[in-house]
Amino acid sequence: WNVDISIKDNLELENISEDIENLGITRGIPKNRIDTEKVINELRLQRDDIAWVGIDIVGTSVKISIVKADKSPDIIKNTDYCNIVAKKAGTIQKITSQNGTAVVNVGDTVQKGDILIAGYMEGKYTDTRYVHSLGEVDAIILYEKSKEVRFNQDIYHYTGNEENKYEISFNTWKIKLYKNFSKFNLYEITTEEKNIKLLGNFYLPISIKKITNKEQTKENKTYSIEEAVDIGEKELSPEIEKEIENKDMIIDKNVKKEEYENSVIVTVIYSVLENIGENQKI
Repeated sequence: WNVDISIKDNLELENISEDIENLGITRGIPKNRIDTEKVINELRLQRDDIAWVGIDIVGTSVKISIVKADKSPDIIKNTDYCNIVAKKAGTIQKITSQNGTAVVNVGDTVQKGDILIAGYMEGKYTDTRYVHSLGEVDAIILYEKSKEVRFNQDIYHYTGNEENKYEISFNTWKIKLYKNFSKFNLYEITTEEKNIKLLGNFYLPISIKKITNKEQTKENKTYSIEEAVDIGEKELSPEIEKEIENKDMIIDKNVKKEEYENSVIVTVIYSVLENIGENQKI
């Protein structure tokens, strides 16, 4: 009556619940029809993002524990011939080549996957020889996000008033313990559902859904162009900064705007200096 899926470190695996259901583990299935070893093997065969799966049947609950697999990077030995390629698009600022031949110049704009330092060297009196490229290539990377901010907006505020309603489910049967109408004119609905258990992991085929209506008031506000741009910048900047690994290397921040009759498109651009080179076998 309860299927509990937990992933180590609270990571996420796309469509994992659907895959487990397709393999036969669903609420209401008899325990003797669950072949845990078969499910584990099938799940590992179907997905390459899972490193380990454990399934335990405890009482009326199935507990599935999963460890997500880390994608293993290609191992490049020091003896392997390799190029240094761009892992991101950017504008070259500095090239330090210790081994290999630089094939880009300062000021060049490169795309992801472009060769920066080729894994070969040519001498005036010697033939071309392949090498393991060594070096760093610094470039300006642009991190950019945009959003539309309307000048006229409805702003919602919580009053702090709430009302709770409950619904009982038994298999496919549902019993509402409330009237359909709310005493609030404007409200937000949140739901929380829990399965009933007696002791430990012994679950019953009964669940209780708690429905909470949170009262709101609505305020209409009109923003100036400057206020709207400020709202967009304050919302976009934290989102962009989450993507930047080293914030100390931020060179510049630029905010652009495109004004229309009822709204403005706000674009925030961060310029960041990064080493964009990574080795790639020849």
